[in-house]
Amino acid sequence: MHSADLAVEAYPIEGTAHTAELMELPMRMPDGLDLKIIEALQDDPTSTNKAIAKSLGVSETAIAQRIRSMSEDNLMRVVAQRDIFSGPYNLMVSARVRVARGFEKEVIRHFVEMDEVYTLSTSLSTPDLGLTILVEDRHSLEQLLRSRIGVIEGIEGIQTLIHLKIHKFLTDIGFLDLKMPPMPSSNNVNEKDQAIMALLIENGRLSNREIARQLGISESNVRQRLKKMADAKIMRLSALTHPSAAGQSAIAALEITAKPSRIDTVIRALAQRKEIGLLTSTSGLTPVFAMTAANSVQDLMDMVRNDYMAIDGVTDIQADLHGKALKRRHDITRIL
Repeated sequence: MHSADLAVEAYPIEGTAHTAELMELPMRMPDGLDLKIIEALQDDPTSTNKAIAKSLGVSETAIAQRIRSMSEDNLMRVVAQRDIFSGPYNLMVSARVRVARGFEKEVIRHFVEMDEVYTLSTSLSTPDLGLTILVEDRHSLEQLLRSRIGVIEGIEGIQTLIHLKIHKFLTDIGFLDLKMPPMPSSNNVNEKDQAIMALLIENGRLSNREIARQLGISESNVRQRLKKMADAKIMRLSALTHPSAAGQSAIAALEITAKPSRIDTVIRALAQRKEIGLLTSTSGLTPVFAMTAANSVQDLMDMVRNDYMAIDGVTDIQADLHGKALKRRHDITRIL
């Protein structure tokens, strides 16, 4: 493993700290009851306050207050998520960008404003920024890189990695305090369904009756549309928790080299690891990509060295430790 990749100094980005332990924390950490409520909602985001109260032996009012408080504190929230490829996009790409000193703020501003940028974070290794880009196809990717990203003043270099197949995509972790751009329109989802999704992205606990009232349609129509979108794997509800509240203070992107004959074995082994949220096959020299997390940088390094490197077929791992999250769409996932 390239252990130096976990310690190399990056260009300083104003307002960020060069340690994953200093990731921004939610206003408060969950207590025992909060964690039980989160677990119940992650098992079934549609579970009613009454059902949760009965299972936990507390009042329905207490459950409602806790859920509201966690949402207001950006600790946990139930939201709707649309499949990543149900909209205008068909291709997901990871990118690492090197930024010249003095241009960090302006480069970040450009990326935050780009609809195609799905996630954006500082990097504690080099290059300085890590991005996930969503595009329609490879031609669109080439145009984006040359005509819009390549011309941004201050960008000194960019490396891209195309994700060929997504094997695992968990999105029960989210930075709920980050401002999210409007959901991109889609020819594959009609206007009324998009309106329903937009309401549920803001508050996944809205009742069908309230959705119907706000949109001026019948409750049965809302129910039918939600079932149709769920059956078609266009949308789902998820209970998102802040990474630190979920014990994930250190997050890293891993580019994994494996023996060609053992790639499938490596992917199957990594898919079983609960801390790995994203796992893909890629077009690069490193055929496997993963996003992983741990409670501390040391725990993450130990896990990579002692667990992942021990997987039969793994020959090398390059780890890019993430710093501050600057943008992350929590309304998009991959529904497998």
